[in-house]
Amino acid sequence: MIDAVRNPLRYLRRLHAELRQSEHVYMVLVALLIGLGGGLFAVGSRKLIGLGNQIAWHAGGYTIDYIRQLPFWWRIMAPSMPPQQNSWASSGSGRRPKA
Repeated sequence: MIDAVRNPLRYLRRLHAELRQSEHVYMVLVALLIGLGGGLFAVGSRKLIGLGNQIAWHAGGYTIDYIRQLPFWWRIMAPSMPPQQNSWASSGSGRRPKA
């Protein structure tokens, strides 16, 4: 263990060579490391997207967790509702009406 502190690269190379003697154990450990790394990356990416959302728009009210908590019928109906007819966005002119 003291060798690992003094020269960690040499220790890791020796450990790698010893683990390669048993191919099954090596493959399981590599798969475990890749799975853990992928899972941590996915969670970190999601947190980073949430942080970017809060920084850019100063709001985090409509997050994925909030939408998942909505009733089933709300998630189906909301995207299928037509836009309001008096909305400037649906007027077709592309300009806001004068106030």
